[in-house]
Amino acid sequence: MVVSKLAIQFVEDLGEFAAAISKILNSSGVLIVSVPHPVHAAKQVSSYWKETEYRQQIGKYGIYDTVVHRSIGQYADIFSSAGFAITGISEPAVSERHLQ
Repeated sequence: MVVSKLAIQFVEDLGEFAAAISKILNSSGVLIVSVPHPVHAAKQVSSYWKETEYRQQIGKYGIYDTVVHRSIGQYADIFSSAGFAITGISEPAVSERHLQ
């Protein structure tokens, strides 16, 4: 089992990452990932549907890092292309405030 909690949004070449994890896991292996909901970046990128890098403050201490915005569909496509079978996608309710 490989678990990635709030980390893969910092990976520039996610296809390479997914391929590497696919090689590590055996046929009954499981990959669990979590990312911030992509709608949080919608106001910071020119297109929700386009993979885009942007700078974001991490935490409250003035530390910034580059985040790669991807839609949920892009995440699914990347991992499917690496041979993963997606058995579930869970997302919280998104408020109207985030959609505007």
